[in-house]
Amino acid sequence: MDRCIALLTQYKQKHEITLIAPDLNYTCANCTIEVVDDARFGTLVDPNEELLNDIIEKQLFPFLDDTNAIIAPSYPDDFDTVFSNRYFYHGTARAIATTYAKWATREKWLGRSNWECSDLYYSQMLTKEVYEWITTLYNVVVMKCKRTPKASA
Repeated sequence: MDRCIALLTQYKQKHEITLIAPDLNYTCANCTIEVVDDARFGTLVDPNEELLNDIIEKQLFPFLDDTNAIIAPSYPDDFDTVFSNRYFYHGTARAIATTYAKWATREKWLGRSNWECSDLYYSQMLTKEVYEWITTLYNVVVMKCKRTPKASA
């Protein structure tokens, strides 16, 4: 488990992405998402669509290229992604699955070049082995988050 957490931390630093599980406690106001009781982030900006698309292309997709960490579609209600300790991505299950399907199609993930939102929506269409790997990776993120002091993520 320690080696997995160390690798995840390495990729987090490389791509300025923090995976959070379970999800953050937040409130919404004035086009920002305020994270409550988590000193790691404070107020996170809810990026507009153009900025979010840019962040996804420049940070999330390269992170996925390195990790194949297709976690978010499997746990849309218990998982969040933070970019550069400033931007927050917590979409609907459909929006998250669509984002990851776009990457999976481009990457030809698992040798397939035609991924759809429904293929990743709660991961019901993935093989048992792939889903077990995603579950294991989710548990690594949960353990990492438990070990990370709130004031120094």
